[in-house]
This record gives sequence, structure tokens and C-alpha cells, in this order.
Amino acid sequence: MFRRFIDFFSSFREGVITLPNGESEVVVVTDRDPKEVWLRVQETGNLAVCAAGVDKFGYEIIPGGFVIFADIQSENVLLDWFVWF
Repeated sequence: MFRRFIDFFSSFREGVITLPNGESEVVVVTDRDPKEVWLRVQETGNLAVCAAGVDKFGYEIIPGGFVIFADIQSENVLLDWFVWF
């Protein structure tokens, strides 16, 4: 039972990254190949002038990690990532 508990918590990683205004491509290296990746934007309240832009982001799983692609119209965003192995 304890071993399954340890296996569960060692089967994911999480982190937070700050992305500035503009286009970004960030490689996140992990110790294993990810099966799934989840991304969530935290609200920072730093909207671009006129608040007309929309922040866009996505990812691609690669061997040994994943790549985050972003086009940020706000001043900056905090992006939470969660990886399941």
C-alpha cells in the first residue's frame, strides 16, 4: 500500500513559469518521457493596453520533456504546468 502511494506521487511533476509579452518557446526537460501535460494560466491582472489581446499557449510533448509555445498579449502571465508520466 505504501509503495503504491509513493509510485503515485513520483509519477508527476509540476512547476510555474513566468512568460513575458510576445512570442515564447520554452523547453521543459523532465527525467522521463511525459504521457500528458496540463497547462493553466494564473490571472496576473496585467492586461495589455486597450485589453484587446488574447493570451494563447500550447505545448508539444518531445522525448525527455515538452515544449511550451506562447503568444502573450498581456504584460506577462504565470503559467502552471503539470506533467503525468
